[in-house]
Amino acid sequence: TIYNSSRADVTSSCTLLNLSNYTNPPINKYGDNRYEMDCASLTTGYYTLEIKNEKGELYLLRFKK
Repeated sequence: TIYNSSRADVTSSCTLLNLSNYTNPPINKYGDNRYEMDCASLTTGYYTLEIKNEKGELYLLRFKK
């Protein structure tokens, strides 16, 4: 899930690209669980990427566009 600085869900503004679908991936692939997100449609600002793994562990990454 991707949230903007107001904690509103903006995930639908991004497209998830699975690197295994590429013959020549646009970025280096170091494992089979790496993904690239195309968030070109997001406006400039701060966002939080929230990821939950199979064990239920939650990881947060804050980024600026």
